[in-house]
Amino acid sequence: MVSLKLWMRREGVTDSAMAERIGGVSAEAVRKLRFRTRGPSIGLAARIEAVTSGEVRAVDLVPASPRRAPALAETPR
Repeated sequence: MVSLKLWMRREGVTDSAMAERIGGVSAEAVRKLRFRTRGPSIGLAARIEAVTSGEVRAVDLVPASPRRAPALAETPR
């Protein structure tokens, strides 16, 4: 299992270059995928798998769970 971020770093591929390789997405969309703030469509996941020769799989592109802010302590009134 290789993350898109790790694969791109290892291969020396920029967001804009990856967007061109994948096709149909912007460099900003690739950035969101790379940092796992956005998940891909099924078709996009398949194109990423193809571009990375299967090293980055669809399951590796699932968005990370959002971080929750720490609960605020109740203050007495």
